[in-house]
Amino acid sequence: MATYKEIQGTAVQSLASSTGTNRGQIWYDTANNLFKVQAFSSGAWASGGNLPTPSSANSGSASTPAGFSMGGGTGPVPSYVSATNTYDGTSWTGIPALGFDGYQMKGAGNKANAFLWGGYYSSSAYNWNGSSFSTSPAAPQHNYNVAAVGTHDDASFLGGYAVSGGSASTLHQHWNGSGWTTRTAIPVGGGASMSSNNAPTSNLWYQADKTTTLTWDGSSWASVGSLSTGRVNAGSGGSSSAEGFVCGGNAPPGSNVQIATEEFTAGVITKTITTS
Repeated sequence: MATYKEIQGTAVQSLASSTGTNRGQIWYDTANNLFKVQAFSSGAWASGGNLPTPSSANSGSASTPAGFSMGGGTGPVPSYVSATNTYDGTSWTGIPALGFDGYQMKGAGNKANAFLWGGYYSSSAYNWNGSSFSTSPAAPQHNYNVAAVGTHDDASFLGGYAVSGGSASTLHQHWNGSGWTTRTAIPVGGGASMSSNNAPTSNLWYQADKTTTLTWDGSSWASVGSLSTGRVNAGSGGSSSAEGFVCGGNAPPGSNVQIATEEFTAGVITKTITTS
């Protein structure tokens, strides 16, 4: 059998590193005693840590290793909760609760600074400063089941459904840190989840109650890896179209409240080489 050196003309490097520097690179990770290869993924979902309790219509935001989930409900006739939890990429840990009904509330930002809006039973918006919440002015139109992208002072709330009448909305309502404006509408109205901390030019979107996942590069949409479980009213977050998470929600037909978290990864990834 030919060796790697005979095929490639070079020996496998030994590096005390768990990540490579070039796509296609093969090395021996001396810190973990494993052979590794630097590969590339167009996007795939994998299981993450479960929420402490099943939740739907919860707010998710921030990136996979520093995400958070707030509020929501726990049943087909929801028991509303104000629990707040942060996600470290493996498990969820509790932080101070909302202190108000967070059903359908959506958030933009991270666990240090965030902006929330879109609750079904309240049109109020809220700021989170890392330790407590304060109220902010409501958006021009009261929608729920919206998608939220951005940061605490540059947040876009997209689509959803009008509380008054229940019609699908295509509105793009934007918060600049002190006030609201209405921007160019999205192509398709209704409920979905979108995640990004860079509003709204590079983000990840999954279609409500389906497994379809799309990424937006600032000019067009592309299909990527599918969720293992389609769901509505889930929390979601991420820092870009290359990574994100979805947590909780209702699986079809809608009464099956979830605790599962799924994480999305695209771009350069490191894989361990095995003989199996």
